[in-house]
Amino acid sequence: MHVCVNKYRESPDTPFPGSGHLKPEDEKLRRLTKELVINALNDAYQRGGRPKFHIY
Repeated sequence: MHVCVNKYRESPDTPFPGSGHLKPEDEKLRRLTKELVINALNDAYQRGGRPKFHIY
């Protein structure tokens, strides 16, 4: 019970996001990471080569 109360105190707006939803900070990080990967792939393809890294 203490863990639940502490989570609520940390972020009363979204203490238990669940169901595939993320906290706003985590969602922003996920979106920026995805954009970075997409931009890196686009750059690699524009240079005429295949990407030399794994996406995940």
